[in-house]
Amino acid sequence: MKRNGYILIIVIILLLIAGISLFFIHKSIKTNISNNNSKDQYPSVTPKNSPISSVITPTPDSVSSAGIITLQKEIIPSDWKLYTNEKYGFRFQYPSTWVKDGEDADITDLSGNLTATEINFTDALSKTTLLITYHIAPKGAAFYQYEMSLFNSSKGIFEKDSKQIMIAGSKAIEAKTVISRNGKGDILNQPLSIVIVDFLDKAQTGAVELELHAPLSNVSTQVSKLDQLLLTFKFTH
Repeated sequence: MKRNGYILIIVIILLLIAGISLFFIHKSIKTNISNNNSKDQYPSVTPKNSPISSVITPTPDSVSSAGIITLQKEIIPSDWKLYTNEKYGFRFQYPSTWVKDGEDADITDLSGNLTATEINFTDALSKTTLLITYHIAPKGAAFYQYEMSLFNSSKGIFEKDSKQIMIAGSKAIEAKTVISRNGKGDILNQPLSIVIVDFLDKAQTGAVELELHAPLSNVSTQVSKLDQLLLTFKFTH
């Protein structure tokens, strides 16, 4: 009889230990699920005062009723360089780490008529390139109208990530995309993010196009620099 009592006590103790263990295991699993759900429902957000978002995050006052974004004024680093084009009347500042590739290149059509000029920049450290093309009047306006028609119909590069912004008093259109293959179809070592910005000049007859190519892993920083460059863009005549 006494022996049966001991066995009963041992069984009760074992049941208590098992119950406590199951309680803590269940609590641990529930906590992990809760944490995972929290991450899914509330993704991390970059603070507005961070170096990346301070330039490119518009405030409510910077978006017009037509949805056109005005980039926020920022202090341009003192070591930035100045590019000036006296012939076509525009200038802008650019980062000191960007190197201008040679002289401006004139572009002609099949008849030998001058249609555009190109300015190339490269940042070897970030593996970023910037091509600026000025489309000369009167074809410049026609080029811009064609790009605007693609924007309005959400076609081509403007199909997904595109918007309107103000640059040097002119309404501009901007598009972003990502490519994983080059023009030959070869797979790139890492995907490239492409940002294209188009806008008319002061006379509304010529057009400017900027095309930024940056590694996807570093695109936020480079787009921030591009936005700063656009803030400095001025037409001189």
